Amino acid sequence: ASYNRFNFNDGGKIIANMQNYTIADLDRLESRQKSFSEKGNFREALTTAQHILKVVEDYYSPGHPRLATCYNNISYFQRLLGQFNEAEANCLEALKIIRRNEGSDNHELSIPLSNLGSLCEKLGRYEEAKQHLSKALKLLLGEYGPTRFEVPILLNNLGIVLSRQGNYEEAEMRYKSAIDNWKSVKGPNCPEIAIPLSNLGDMYLNLGKLSE
Repeated sequence: ASYNRFNFNDGGKIIANMQNYTIADLDRLESRQKSFSEKGNFREALTTAQHILKVVEDYYSPGHPRLATCYNNISYFQRLLGQFNEAEANCLEALKIIRRNEGSDNHELSIPLSNLGSLCEKLGRYEEAKQHLSKALKLLLGEYGPTRFEVPILLNNLGIVLSRQGNYEEAEMRYKSAIDNWKSVKGPNCPEIAIPLSNLGDMYLNLGKLSE
């Protein structure tokens, strides 16, 4: 099976046929998507993610778990590019597929829930963001315990949301938990600690706690 490769404009509309991709190209496309993402080239990463979705749709049956990954990846890049409405729709599609295949309490939901929580935070929907991020954290901890690298990321993101809501004591706890978790997962000098540490410092600064 194959499909026509397309270029997409910012709105996601097809503007030009380029070439054919098949399932044999999937590994190469996924490597390209990862490379673009690591370099911060999210527009090209999004275009590649859309190509991957077309291949997966063509090769796998509707509702296949791999489609959920595709929709979540597209949503992630759209969120980073400020395409919030499209990002939310694709994230919800990913969640729908996983729930249909695995149920409502499967740890596979944690990735799109985390993505949706971050999206809601960007949109100022803080209570929704808190619910999604808390659920993602609960599912991850229940399946893997505190050793997954996603755990401190979720703790930091929860700290951001709680700070936005004015729940500073709880936000402080989340930031400190994120810092401690990074130390246990990757060591006391890992660079990832800088993110929750910076967020905690900014919160103290805004609260006038200059000594802390």
